[in-house]
Parts: sequence; structure tokens; C-alpha cells
Amino acid sequence: MGHPNDIGKNVVHVVNKFSGQHLSLPRSAILPAFISPSGFGKFDVGDDLDYIVTSKFDKEQEFFYKFDKRKLPNLLKEWKQYVNERQGNLLISRRIVLPVSGFVHLCYYSDEPIVGPGMMWVVKNVPKKDAKIIDLWMNSTLHLSQVLVNKIEDVWINIHQYALADYKVLNPDSLEDDKKRDLLKLYERLSKIDFPSLEEQIRNRFKPRIELDSAILTALGFEKSKIPKLLDQLYDAFENEFDVLKEFMKQTE
Repeated sequence: MGHPNDIGKNVVHVVNKFSGQHLSLPRSAILPAFISPSGFGKFDVGDDLDYIVTSKFDKEQEFFYKFDKRKLPNLLKEWKQYVNERQGNLLISRRIVLPVSGFVHLCYYSDEPIVGPGMMWVVKNVPKKDAKIIDLWMNSTLHLSQVLVNKIEDVWINIHQYALADYKVLNPDSLEDDKKRDLLKLYERLSKIDFPSLEEQIRNRFKPRIELDSAILTALGFEKSKIPKLLDQLYDAFENEFDVLKEFMKQTE
């Protein structure tokens, strides 16, 4: 796995995140990926892709030196099949802890299909504009409120596949054209911003967080004059939840 420092038409020059080793990899031997959401501030990962090697390539010895050469062909075949099945435009975290500094967003989007890590659900075949709106919804405080319903007496929240199917999701097809257009414009603007942790967003009333939540409530038909008070109440409730979870974390250390 590597993060690119120079992307060419046929070759990607990368740095291995684990060893610091610089390598030149042919595009035919790699797939774009998103290795970890922890601490990642943007909910659009298109400009910060990682890459996963899926095939052998010339001068590969320095990359595969730890592998048994006899087993490598079968390992790569199985690996390539696995990662091909895990490509999609929307990635949703499966297991989260709300008050930790590394938790920023629940959901991430990429125009180019990417391979998600094992701890994320991969959503495929969603039209790009719809996926961007769903990404905004999934990262809204309103959606995170319903995620909290699934919290058991632990700091970890597990988002199971059956839970995803039961969640209420903003349906892009049901939106009026002007509301859909407004959300997409907002997406393009907010997607370039590095957000701090969710706790910081809420405690400090981070302006992009307020804009995101206000836009979602507006799309749902809430009166604009009532949204600021509603959000204050919602953020206050989340602050209390953060306090409870952090206290629980101290007790279980």
C-alpha cells in the first residue's frame, strides 16, 4: 500500500506508508484505495487517494521480498478478487467511537471507485450526484442521532448491515430540483475543507458543520427561522453524550 507523491499517465510514484520506501508502480498493477478514515478531515477523498498493489510487475522484487515466491501467484489472485469486490464510490464506517480525536466523518465519497478498508461498508452503483447528497446526509448530525440509537452500553458503535437497511436516508430522487442543486453546490464547497474531529465541530460550533446540518434540515422542509434553535438543542445533546462516553471510557481503562 502506498500514498502517491507523483501520478503519471502509466506510472504512479508512491511512498510505502509502513516502510517509507519509494517505488514506481505501473497503473495496471494497482487500484486506488482509502486505507483509513481515522483523522481524515475531508469527506471527499478524491484528491488524497492511496493505492493497493494487486498484481506482479517489473522490478517487483523489492516490493514482494517478504512473500514466499511459490505462494505469491495464488495470494495475488485471491487478493485481487477480494479488493475488486470492495470497490465503490461511497464508504461508510462500520465501527466508530464518537468522542475520539480520530473520528471526523462517518461517510466518505470518491468520484473514482476506490477500495475501502475492511472496517468500512462499500456502497456501489450509486449515481455520482446522488452519492454526494447521501454523503452529506450520512455526515449530518441528524443522521448521527439515529446512529446513536444503536449504541449499546459501550463506547463503540457498530453499524451492522441490517442497521444500514433500517436507517432513514435522504432520498435524492424525492428532492425538488432547487434543493438538490443547493445541496450539490454545498457539497462542492465543503468537500474541500479539512474538518476537525466531530467533537470539536460540535463543541466549537464549527461553521461548515452548521452549514451542512442547516442545509439538510432545509432540504427536509424545516423553517429556516427555527433551524438555529433546533441545532443548538441537538449540539447540546451531543455534548452531553460526549461527556457520558468519555467518562465511560475512563472507567473502562
